[in-house]
Amino acid sequence: MALQNFIIFFVKEFVPQLIFEAVLLVRVFWMLHRYRGHTPSDGLRPLLERLTPAKSTVAADEARLRKVVLYVDAICSRLPHLSSDACVPRSLTLYHYAQKFGLDVQWNCGVRKTPDARLEGHAWLTRGEATFLEPDDRADGFAVTFRYP
Repeated sequence: MALQNFIIFFVKEFVPQLIFEAVLLVRVFWMLHRYRGHTPSDGLRPLLERLTPAKSTVAADEARLRKVVLYVDAICSRLPHLSSDACVPRSLTLYHYAQKFGLDVQWNCGVRKTPDARLEGHAWLTRGEATFLEPDDRADGFAVTFRYP
């Protein structure tokens, strides 16, 4: 009887959360895979408009977004086709989920000159004037060439 009660408790308490987590992980993987190396034929602005969900009426939920960040960074670090130059799919995915979870963020891309005189590009999020959800100071020194919204 005790085992049966434990199983019922486990199913009621944890299975819905596990299903939610699994679905979220699959959605994050799909978005990262879909937007790697992909520049839409109609440009970035229409893509970002499609990725911007209707304004959420719920309070901003940074805790849920932090879970998405964990999934995004784990997937990017483990898949060879996403491990280098993953800033665009990473930032597009995080932009979508930040907006969905009620956080007002902007998507940015920019360029900077490297010490060997090459141009280097990067994409990142900002919240207000500060970089947001960047693992380090990677966005420092880039001149913003496009910001949305």
